[in-house]
Amino acid sequence: MAAKKQKDPNAPTKPKAAFFKYCDANKEDFKKKHPDKKAKEVQKLLSDEWKTLDEAEKKKFNEEYKSEMEAYNSEMKKYKDTKEDDDSDEEEEEKPKKKKGTKRKRKDKDPDAPKRPLSGYMLFCQDKREEVKAEHPNVKVTEISKHLAAKWKALEPEEKTPYNERAKVCKADYVKAKEEYEKKSKKSKKDAQSSAGGDDDDDEEEEDDE
Repeated sequence: MAAKKQKDPNAPTKPKAAFFKYCDANKEDFKKKHPDKKAKEVQKLLSDEWKTLDEAEKKKFNEEYKSEMEAYNSEMKKYKDTKEDDDSDEEEEEKPKKKKGTKRKRKDKDPDAPKRPLSGYMLFCQDKREEVKAEHPNVKVTEISKHLAAKWKALEPEEKTPYNERAKVCKADYVKAKEEYEKKSKKSKKDAQSSAGGDDDDDEEEEDDE
């Protein structure tokens, strides 16, 4: 059996699911209420209790998880981009060996293609990241994301409105730019096909002359 790949300690940490956040918040209370129960039995009680909660009671934990996942996905993308840059020198020195059953390399994205728009939350993170870094200079990138998620969660709906409105404008611009990009791409392909067809006709005419 192949050895399990060691996880990079610098990689962002995936946030705990809503249920596990609930367990962390209530585990000690359950232990006090049931001092004779073992850890597994306490976990079972927590699980049963979670199932009986209504959506309003679960909302706090679900929203916290959702915010942290958005931050995690953003940080993971940055982490992967950084890692690809770090590995580029090694890739130039060593030619990749072909292995049977290996996946095809993912096709590079067109640099001219419009970038996907940011959500209101991501625009907020973009604006506040440096501020949070200044407040917490000694914490890891993943911790910065958690602080940003907490700040976003603490905002009143009207405080989130400017970011969500900006996100709507960004999305509208993206949709328009994407339509234009797709039109140009189709036209370029059509022109390329027409050009290729013209070359074939020229070749046939040259053969006829002979």
